[in-house]
Amino acid sequence: KDRLADRGLTFVSKIPDVSIPYQLVDSAELPKIRRYTEVLNGAATWLPYVALVLLLAGILVAPNRRRGLMTAFAMLAAVAALLLAVLAIGRSYYLGHLPDAIRSPDAAAAVIDTMVRYLVAALQTVLVAALIFLVGGWLAGPSAPATAIRRLGNRLFDAGGRLLARTGSWAAATGRFVAGARVPLRIVAVLVALVALIVANRPGIAAVLWWTLGVLVFSAILELFARAAGDDAGRLPPGGRADAPSTAPLKPRPS
Repeated sequence: KDRLADRGLTFVSKIPDVSIPYQLVDSAELPKIRRYTEVLNGAATWLPYVALVLLLAGILVAPNRRRGLMTAFAMLAAVAALLLAVLAIGRSYYLGHLPDAIRSPDAAAAVIDTMVRYLVAALQTVLVAALIFLVGGWLAGPSAPATAIRRLGNRLFDAGGRLLARTGSWAAATGRFVAGARVPLRIVAVLVALVALIVANRPGIAAVLWWTLGVLVFSAILELFARAAGDDAGRLPPGGRADAPSTAPLKPRPS
């Protein structure tokens, strides 16, 4: 009101100062809920790291790591989607059973939306991140569409590597250096992206997509330099899987 009066709307100074009480919740359980909220806020600082370590451990000890990754992130996506559905149902139930003391359903809806907006945004972000990992796991699988996409990717990287090799010997030298550390560097890039998203203050879907794009571009650059050096050890067989066991027969040694 004072700011409006300073801007020339002097008539607002005649509006009396009236405090209008507004009841949101009438419950004797509020002190207990407040204590639970404080405990959850404290646990929220370290639980994401514990969950990440357990997730990675589960993937590493799985007999088939690709399937382990897809199972882990499918469960994570399912949990996030389930919680989003529970929140939506709870919101609908709350607004449909408002006490008589609350006469403005729109105001109650605005309040409940404000209270859960960060939780909803976090769950949506987790859901998108899990779906991205599921797509990555599917692309590494034996299905016909995934095989066709990998075959096309191999051709594009081969062509890009040949063009890069023509720029000079520095490209081949860099490629020889990168080729041996290609897989560890990709793993480090993914872990850095995951930790950055966890440490960030309420990262959103846009942050997940940007980090995903950054990891993909970084991996593509590594692959191009490796192909420029003539190394295709990291090439995924177009018709197979990265985790598929070798079934080639052993050749007898010449006597």
